[in-house]
Amino acid sequence: MNFKMSKSVNLSNVRAYNSKVNKIDYTYNEETYTPNSNSQANIENKYLETKNINTNENLQITPEEAMNIGLKQNRNSVAGIFENNEIASNAAMAAGGFANGVGNFGENVVDAGVTGATVLATPFTWLYDQFAGTNTTEEMWSNTNAFVAEEHVNNAFEDFYTNNEIGKAMNENASEVMQYGNAGYNTAVGVGYLTATVASAGTVSHVSSLGMASSGAAISGTAGFGKGTSDALNNGATTQEALIAGGLTGLWEGGQWMFGAKIAGKGFTTVALDTGSGAVDPIVRSGIQMIYNDQGFVETLEQNGGVEGILSNAAIAGSFSALGEITTFRKNATSENTISPKTNYKNASDFFEEARGQNNNYGIDQGVFRKLSPLDEAYKNVRTYLLDMGFSRIDTLEIMTTINSTGVCSYAEFANEIMNTYKNSPTEFERIFGYPMYTSSGQLNDSQLLMDLYVFANNTDNGGRLFQPQDNTIKIVNHDTSNQSYYWHGLRYEKNTKLISSFLQSKDPNLTYEVEYLGHRSENSIGNNFDAMTGEPVLDNFDSVTGEKILYDTNNLKARVDTALSDNQNVGMTIWPPKHTGHITLHGMADGVKDVSTSQWDGEDGHAIFVTGTNDQGIIVSSWGEQYRIDWKDLEFSQFSIAASTIK
Repeated sequence: MNFKMSKSVNLSNVRAYNSKVNKIDYTYNEETYTPNSNSQANIENKYLETKNINTNENLQITPEEAMNIGLKQNRNSVAGIFENNEIASNAAMAAGGFANGVGNFGENVVDAGVTGATVLATPFTWLYDQFAGTNTTEEMWSNTNAFVAEEHVNNAFEDFYTNNEIGKAMNENASEVMQYGNAGYNTAVGVGYLTATVASAGTVSHVSSLGMASSGAAISGTAGFGKGTSDALNNGATTQEALIAGGLTGLWEGGQWMFGAKIAGKGFTTVALDTGSGAVDPIVRSGIQMIYNDQGFVETLEQNGGVEGILSNAAIAGSFSALGEITTFRKNATSENTISPKTNYKNASDFFEEARGQNNNYGIDQGVFRKLSPLDEAYKNVRTYLLDMGFSRIDTLEIMTTINSTGVCSYAEFANEIMNTYKNSPTEFERIFGYPMYTSSGQLNDSQLLMDLYVFANNTDNGGRLFQPQDNTIKIVNHDTSNQSYYWHGLRYEKNTKLISSFLQSKDPNLTYEVEYLGHRSENSIGNNFDAMTGEPVLDNFDSVTGEKILYDTNNLKARVDTALSDNQNVGMTIWPPKHTGHITLHGMADGVKDVSTSQWDGEDGHAIFVTGTNDQGIIVSSWGEQYRIDWKDLEFSQFSIAASTIK
């Protein structure tokens, strides 16, 4: 996109703007003051008395004149800020150029809208003219062309820097490059125009099904149509010529945007292609202008800057592109300096410890999206994944927001199982799931896996109740996340093996999921034990005769867990808050990680966690992306379920 003004402005040759001002001729004498008015009755109310500083005599002036004097003094005071102050003047001119660019964008969009509305109205006014014998259509187009041809924003800024005391002071005290119409000012205009285009594209993309690239192309093309039409009319084009020139300009600018979106993120390649696009821009615009200017191509190109204009436009386009690719350059530098992920992890504990990454997560955090910025690669990957699947931008935002506050711990636990299974074979992971196991910066791509699991489980095609496919799209049909599916069956102490197998086989039909329960404990299991005194059934966690607690054999449990881990099985665990029996505390194993206890929970919801090891004190687990320890004594009389599984 060309942000270079076609002509520099020499303020000494700028046209003056004539405006009619009603001037009052006041007559002064030494004794009285007589206004040129037919009414003498209200003189006392209309005039103020002031002191002539030079002659020390009293003079009478109108309140309006007094206000004008005050305003002039204020303007002079503000203008004085810029006197001999090049830094302040340059900053003010840069801000003014930015505002000029934003205004130009807005005016171009309005011009396009007015022209488009006139085109749509033409068939109806033409029919009216045929029956009524009027010239409504011709008058309508005449008014439209006059409005579109008028450069309202540029004229206003030109007038400000030419005739306004403050604007003149800013412009005259700025360095030459930053003065109105010169390279620095024009660059600020370009930045303002681009910023307005990006902001408008983002707004459109959020309220429509269009992506950022499509909405940007539409917005940029619309503004380009308005600009091309206005420029043509300003240069004497007929209505038909102006519409053709506007249409071609719109196609060019919209195409440039789409091209830029397609090549973005490739670093130096993107910069090189954008630079080439910038160099071609004056050539294309010169070709379009030949539709109405009756000149040769060389002459038209010279009016657009010639070879110097081509080089200048290429430099500007390359500079903007380089700014946009800074993130890519940084990622490439980070990737070059990042040690490739290991593929010889012995167990889950080593894997989780060494794969912590920049977010310092120990395993997968179910609230991962709280920690991600919209600019993070992982966030962009998930957003693109949802958009490509067919969700609207609004639904995409809602899903990524609500997943942070809803119970997705069973998804995180199962995702940990998958990551641990392929910890030494990331290539196989990518083949099966269709996306890399690591981001380009070396982070575990856990957020995309988590979302992949969540959408699959809650798709109505797979037995879910939240998301429903429809044609080539998918939408939210139930916003109540309490209706979501889980990979654990809660208080039934079983894994949802049917759902898990369905997900795995949707990726690779040959995958299987095998599960073995290592142990569970429930206070809700009513056995054949009865209270000796009342004869009422009692919880089987108590001896029905003595009333003493029946403790779980944690030594046997530890042996089972250790065996499963040594066999490279995935070990998952679910814990529940107490009713009558004991609670379970997750002890944070890193500085700043607070302990969490099931006694603090409300309701009967369980919490799924992934087991990475054991020691003499207890079981080591991953939960919320942190490392915790559950003491063995807490499991002797509390609700839990542990299962070992294998994906193969």
